[in-house]
Amino acid sequence: MFLPHRRPDLPGGHAAAPAPVRLTRRDLLLLASSLAAAPWTRAAAQDAAAEQDRSAPTLGLDQFLRMSRVLTGFDDLQDDAIGSEYFEALATRTDGTRRLAGLWRRGGFDDPETPASVEDLAARGVYDAPDLAELADTITGNWYSGTYVTADGELRV
Repeated sequence: MFLPHRRPDLPGGHAAAPAPVRLTRRDLLLLASSLAAAPWTRAAAQDAAAEQDRSAPTLGLDQFLRMSRVLTGFDDLQDDAIGSEYFEALATRTDGTRRLAGLWRRGGFDDPETPASVEDLAARGVYDAPDLAELADTITGNWYSGTYVTADGELRV
């Protein structure tokens, strides 16, 4: 019978000892310097991510309504209270504020020539990024259907 940990070609079917690894002095120094730099590299990556979060625009209801007007094609959405509910539901989801800020940035809402249509957003690559396309579709769907999903996953009308 052949077992994965046994080698039938060796006497008694036992596994051979692994070959020793030969490290040169240079290999040892490279390994040591790589291990010493690992905590610093991780800290630098965390600092860069935190800096990106700090540089992200702080979006509020007014900015959300601006994006909603472009996405729906309606200049007068007529109900800030409903818009506030939609905004809060999206912003309180995991990564919600980051995703909204990403849509704001990629959509060019701070640019001198702000987008005026879905076509403008498409030209800026919003629909090329799957997470932004999904968010844009969710915002549009909320306004057109009158329904939204809370951060807890509850469907509301």
